[in-house]
Amino acid sequence: MKKRLLSVLLSMAVVATLAVGCGSGSDDATDKTQENTADEQKEDTDSSDGETEDTADVEPVEQRTVYVTPEWVKSAIDGNQAGYEEAVIAEVTYTGELDDSESYKKGHIPGAILVGDTEVEDAEGTEEKPYNLLTPEEVETYMLSHGITKDTKVILYGEDVSGVGRVAYAYLWAGVEDVKILNGGLNAWEKAGYDLETDVNEGTKADSFGTTVPAHPEFWVSIENAKDRLENDDNFKLVSIRSEDEWLGKTSGYKEAASRKARYGAKAPRLRSMLLILRMQTE
Repeated sequence: MKKRLLSVLLSMAVVATLAVGCGSGSDDATDKTQENTADEQKEDTDSSDGETEDTADVEPVEQRTVYVTPEWVKSAIDGNQAGYEEAVIAEVTYTGELDDSESYKKGHIPGAILVGDTEVEDAEGTEEKPYNLLTPEEVETYMLSHGITKDTKVILYGEDVSGVGRVAYAYLWAGVEDVKILNGGLNAWEKAGYDLETDVNEGTKADSFGTTVPAHPEFWVSIENAKDRLENDDNFKLVSIRSEDEWLGKTSGYKEAASRKARYGAKAPRLRSMLLILRMQTE
């Protein structure tokens, strides 16, 4: 009887031990499952916030810097660039009209509005309209229609690099104090892995530009004035940023503007450097 009782007690002890062991293993498994789930949830959260976190460390740039990277633009959109939280991002097309802007309709940088090259110059390349700046009043009216004033931070991009540069020039000439261009345009933006949108965005009309347009008339030079300064001002340099064939007068309709004293320079490290050198106006 004692042996049987002892056997029963030992059996009960073994069962109890196994039960505790199984329970402990189950608890461990549950804990591990909960830990894994928590880790997965954290990874999902990190992934969804990844783009914002990735741009948090993007270095700021000086106001005078014109060309900026896709990462910097994304950082500004994410609110990680102080002072650029309300920046106006604009895609430049020929007319700035939606019906004529297929690239914008296919997909653009989130929040980007449309502006046109023809909003700042008579961009037809004809004898009557040879890419001259519009009147100060016309340029100001178009800028205000997009909510652009002298204090607006503007970021431009577009398929026509030349057109983007001319709009940037006109804005600086008018008095916008901070104008930037997305280096590489939309192709660079997409290569960086950033999304596009197809929503149509419009700026909020502004009432006052904040200063007299143009605020920087010195950014503009007439052909007559350029000729005179070439002859009489040793510190004046006439620089062509066109292709070499254009510079030589072999192609395009710009032969009239070519000058034997112009220096050929197809690339300029800073847009502002080019702008301060010359903007020739046919009269």
